[in-house]
Amino acid sequence: MDDYHFPDEYLPYHLAWDLNLLPDEEGMHEHDDLGEGKHQVLLASHNIVSSVWIEWEK
Repeated sequence: MDDYHFPDEYLPYHLAWDLNLLPDEEGMHEHDDLGEGKHQVLLASHNIVSSVWIEWEK
């Protein structure tokens, strides 16, 4: 996991799936325990992940 590099602060759907970052029944899921400075947010519509953002804390 530490070897992942996220260009343009964006993850495509298949990478989100591989990382097991899936939305909950509320339609939004946050996952921020991947290590220092890494934060993932998934936005879902009708159980389909539309976007994933990676934000680097500074």
